[in-house]
This record gives sequence, C-alpha cells and structure tokens, in this order.
Amino acid sequence: MTIEHARAHSLSKPWGVIDLRPWSNARDGGGPIGEIWYERAGGAAIDSSLLLKLLFTSQPLSIQVHPDDAFAHSIGLTRGKTEAWYVLSAAPGAEVAIGLNQRVTAQQLREAIDTGSIVDLVWSAPLRVDNFKQHF
Repeated sequence: MTIEHARAHSLSKPWGVIDLRPWSNARDGGGPIGEIWYERAGGAAIDSSLLLKLLFTSQPLSIQVHPDDAFAHSIGLTRGKTEAWYVLSAAPGAEVAIGLNQRVTAQQLREAIDTGSIVDLVWSAPLRVDNFKQHF
C-alpha cells in the first residue's frame, strides 16, 4: 500500500468564515475561508478521481446539479461528479438539502433555476451532528 501526503490549499469565499478552529489554523489575510482542498502533492501527480475538501460556511450554499459520467462525457469532461458529505459540526437550526421534493422534467428544473424558485423544489432536513447517522 502506498501512502500519499496531501497538500492543503485554502480558498477564500464570501460565504466562508474567519475562524476555522478546531479543524484548521489556516488564515487568509483576515478574509473568510470557505474551503480547504486536500490535493495530491507535486505538479506531475496523476489526477485523482477523489477530491477531499472541508467546507466552512456562514450562509446557505448554492444549489448545484452535477452531471453523471455519461452526461459529463457527452460535454467533453473526463467524468461526472458524485458527492458524499460527512458533517463535522453544524450550527443550531442547520439544514442539509437532500434532493428534490417532487419529480420534475428537465424543462421544469431549468425554469425553476432561472426564476430562483428551485429552492421550493428542494427537500431539506434538519441537521444535528449528534444524530445525523440515526436520521439518514
């Protein structure tokens, strides 16, 4: 088995936070950090199919739709994007968006995105770190 060392790279985001403790001591000149990406070290490293990152947010994140492998290939990308989240901490009242609360056509989804009404189609659940595994 090969052990690889990752390099931590912080990214400033307007929805980020200043104090990342206890998860990191990273600083960005006093600005908010929203993400820390853990990447393979070295410029010649083979591109990994796994991206590990920590998110730090003070505001709701945007709703995103990611392509599967077949669609990604059709638009010239190497692979799609599947996500898995492990929540380390959450503020009281925090929610996690799970998916859509009803079936919609591609056209209905596009229209909801354009009008901003997509938020009404999202199924969200209250999040408490101490019982996250019990609920999902």
